[in-house]
Amino acid sequence: ARHAIIPQIVGYKNITNGLALVAAGMSITGLIMPVISGTLYSMFGPGRVYYIIVGLRTISYLFFRALPKISDSSLKPKS
Repeated sequence: ARHAIIPQIVGYKNITNGLALVAAGMSITGLIMPVISGTLYSMFGPGRVYYIIVGLRTISYLFFRALPKISDSSLKPKS
């Protein structure tokens, strides 16, 4: 589902580059986030890390709600 919006962001000419950037970002996140989460867990303990996660998810939700709605006409490829 997260790949569905890439053509609207980068256009159909650059879709392969957009998909590659998403894949690279997910790979880097998969490498870095365990280090950050382990550090937070050792510094603050599980209770505070839980509240940090809740806060980050809330911020993520607020950013998601701020995204503009995409009309059906923008989903069709332009020839």
